[in-house]
Amino acid sequence: MSIAPPPTSSAPLLLDRQPFLVLDVQTTGASPARGHLLEVAWAWVRAADVSGGAEPAVESHVVALPPGEVVPRRIEGLTGIGPDVLALAEDAARVWRRLERALGGARPVQALAHLARFERSFLEDLHVRTAPGRPFPLTFLC
Repeated sequence: MSIAPPPTSSAPLLLDRQPFLVLDVQTTGASPARGHLLEVAWAWVRAADVSGGAEPAVESHVVALPPGEVVPRRIEGLTGIGPDVLALAEDAARVWRRLERALGGARPVQALAHLARFERSFLEDLHVRTAPGRPFPLTFLC
């Protein structure tokens, strides 16, 4: 099932019909200063659809590490992302562009994340590196 981003009009939506972008990231460390993105995943969901048993379409991308960086063993054990998976990784800027396309024309997009401060810090860092000067397109609920 694929859910479109929210419309750009100001028409009111019932909360159970409101689309939200659910985001998750996997990283090699606790902050962008001490680690790197490993994976970014997202899905558009509406409460009415999920409660009805619909499966959201999840988009997930493994992110290439900077040259010379490796996944710490502890993180590989937690995420399952090791050298074999990293061989399929995409450039971080390309992953950011994919996420921006998934947002559609709506700005800012309301995103849901389990540890929103954590996800936001890595995604803001990626945004600043790949789209400098543009406003960050996400607001978060935890």
